[in-house]
Amino acid sequence: MITPHFSLGVEPLQRVGSWCDARYVFKRGNRKCEQGSMAYDLLSFTSFADFIEYLDNQISQLKSKIDYLEKKYEALKSKAEKVRKLETLLSKLVGEQIRSINEVDFMGIRVVVSARALDELVAVEETLAALKDTLAALTRVREVIASLVKETEIEKGGLSLLVQTVNGIPVKLLFKESETP
Repeated sequence: MITPHFSLGVEPLQRVGSWCDARYVFKRGNRKCEQGSMAYDLLSFTSFADFIEYLDNQISQLKSKIDYLEKKYEALKSKAEKVRKLETLLSKLVGEQIRSINEVDFMGIRVVVSARALDELVAVEETLAALKDTLAALTRVREVIASLVKETEIEKGGLSLLVQTVNGIPVKLLFKESETP
């Protein structure tokens, strides 16, 4: 069962509601989306210009995160490679593969104790891949919206937008008559 959670934002962007479509993790009454679930959100914009500005801000934030993580990745890569070579050498000397059990699943969250550069490198790689996918999707949506506005001159029509997002990526645009206060 999908349970909407509503919160109000400030115009021109108004968050209408958000929810998760997966099972919830309950802990002390707080609801959180589990890893791998899809988070839905509804955003309301008074104009396409506001929506494009929102997309530009999201794209800019993602680019900043990606730049930061790419620098971190390069620094970790050399450390991780040294650790990997040392583990390979020790495995050959001992005659068996050296394993350290430093990761446990705790209530659906993977907890890594005494994280090594290799562990951190994997987390950064996974995050970078996801952020790059999201950036590509948002960039494409922005191009489509800009083209739609240009071709139809829809800004002059007095319509506002309700945008459904899945994991932060717009998937549905609902045109509606502008609401006058």
